[in-house]
Amino acid sequence: MGEIRVRLFRGMFTALAAQALLIVAVAGGLLLWNVYSTSERVLRDRDAAQLDAFAALVSEAAAAGKPYDRIVADLDRRDPHLLGGRVAIVGAGDRLLGGPAAGPVLLERPVVVDGRTVATARVVRPPQLSDRDRALLRDHYIGIGAILTGILALLLQPLRTDRNGASHLAGDDRRRAARADCLTRRTP
Repeated sequence: MGEIRVRLFRGMFTALAAQALLIVAVAGGLLLWNVYSTSERVLRDRDAAQLDAFAALVSEAAAAGKPYDRIVADLDRRDPHLLGGRVAIVGAGDRLLGGPAAGPVLLERPVVVDGRTVATARVVRPPQLSDRDRALLRDHYIGIGAILTGILALLLQPLRTDRNGASHLAGDDRRRAARADCLTRRTP
């Protein structure tokens, strides 16, 4: 009888442990997806704000007669981490006026001089994570891992306790059977 309980418990333990792992895996996947998509949105919003400021700067510099390739070179020196090396200025007919060779347009803003659009500032390369961005993401991922490990431990704790209890019950059944066996041998 005790052996049946132990086998039954092992089957239940395996099923419940698998459910706990599934819960943690799904929750972890959703949390990681959320962190990833949020960081993508933050980078896109940061690029949009930076590109707005850059387009305004280009407009002022173009009105002053500064060449577009020089404007982009100044940006690359001044701001190598955010937009540097990723912004192209394109004129009529998609003619490259400054910056890296045009790639897929991720964002664009008009360059306006005296009320008319003279060029377009385009982000043509995806953003690169800065050391600060990487540290922030690392901290998020470590936090998520710690939380999920804690949740898994909490979900498995009752199962571990029950497993010990089931082994104890199996031992009680064995002891009872041994006592009953002793009693039957003593009686003639």
